[in-house]
Amino acid sequence: MKIGAIALVYVGVSSAAVIQKREPQDPKGIPKGVGFGGLMSSILPEIKVAGRTTLKPQLRQEAKREKVHVVQNNCSFRGSLDPNGQAGFHIIKDGICKNCTVLSGLTGLEYEDGTPADPSNGIYKHHILSYDITKPGILPVSLCDSADPSKSANPGLPFDMGAGFIGGSEDTGEPLMFTSQDGKYLSGFLVGNDDKYLLATDLVNYNNATRNVFVTMDIEWVEGHVGQDAVPNLMSVTGCKLAEPKISKDGPAITESQKFPILVDGSIIAMKGHMHNGGDRMELSVNGKEACISKARYKDGVIAGMSFCDTAIPVKKGDYVTIRSVYDLVKYPLRAWTEGGSAHDAMGGNDVMGMVTMTFAVEPKRA
Repeated sequence: MKIGAIALVYVGVSSAAVIQKREPQDPKGIPKGVGFGGLMSSILPEIKVAGRTTLKPQLRQEAKREKVHVVQNNCSFRGSLDPNGQAGFHIIKDGICKNCTVLSGLTGLEYEDGTPADPSNGIYKHHILSYDITKPGILPVSLCDSADPSKSANPGLPFDMGAGFIGGSEDTGEPLMFTSQDGKYLSGFLVGNDDKYLLATDLVNYNNATRNVFVTMDIEWVEGHVGQDAVPNLMSVTGCKLAEPKISKDGPAITESQKFPILVDGSIIAMKGHMHNGGDRMELSVNGKEACISKARYKDGVIAGMSFCDTAIPVKKGDYVTIRSVYDLVKYPLRAWTEGGSAHDAMGGNDVMGMVTMTFAVEPKRA
C-alpha cells in the first residue's frame, strides 16, 4: 500500500541526569544543563495553541483539567523509526499551566473535526513524546542492567533532552500518572513559571491521501508546587543493548533482564508497560519481589493500552529492579507494514519493544 503524507503536531517520557537543582538560563536563552533540548529551542520556532477545552477533574476536587489543542504544523522530516513514518520536533511554551503541579497527562491525536485519528481510520502513532527543556532531567534508575547492580554501567542518555514529561504511543490509552490513581499521594510533575517543551512525534499514515492531524494534551493539575517532584523513567528489558525482545511465531517468548540499580531514594508510585503488536505483558520486580504485571489490551487488531500498577513502593539508592517481557504472536500478530507483510523498524528489526515506565516521587522539590 502506498502511504500518504501526514501533517501533524505534538507530546513525553524518558529522562536524563541524576537529580540536580534547577539552573537559570544563560544570556542567550538556552537553559544550562539541558543541552539538546535547549539547542532545539534556539533553532525551532514555537508552535501555538489552537484552542482548549475545560474538562472535569478526576483526581482532586481542587484540581483543574484541560484538553489543549496544539496548532497543526507541517514541519516534518524523514528519520522515523518506521520505514514509511514521518517524524518531527516542535517547541511549545504556551498552553500548559505555569507554577503548577501536574497530576496526570494524556496525549491524543485528532482530525480537524475532533474525530480521533487512530488505526481504525488509518493513522498509527509510533510515539508522541515531550520533554520540559527548562527543567534538568532526573534518572532514578540506571538505563543499563547487570548481574551485579553495584557494578552496572550508567551512561545516562547520550544527550540531555531535559525532564521527561507526558507522552505516549499506540498502547497509551490511559494517562501518565504523577500521583496515585486515587490522587491522594502528594506528588506531581513540578512546572515552573517559564518552562518550554520539546515535542517529538513519529506517525504513520496508512491512507493513500494526506491527512491533517492535531495533537491534544489532556492535563490535570493543581496550582503551586504540592508534594514531591514526580518524574517518569522509561526502561527497556534489554537495557543499554541495541537489541529487541524475543519473539516466536510458535507462541509465547520471554525476555528477562538482569538487575537495574536504583540511583536515588524515593518511591515508585506508578508502573506501566510499553509494547508493540504481539506484546502480551510486561512484568517488573523490585529487589526480587514481583511488583507489577502490566497486561496489553487490543482494539481493531492493534495494541491500544496497557494496565497500570500504582501501589507505592519506597526504595533507596542501591536497590534494584528487574524486567520481563512476554510476546505471543499466536495470540497477537505483528503490526502490518505499509508495504505489506509485518512491520519492521528503520534499522530492519522487528517492530517490537519491551519497556516499562515507572513514575518516581523524589526529593528535593523543584526550586
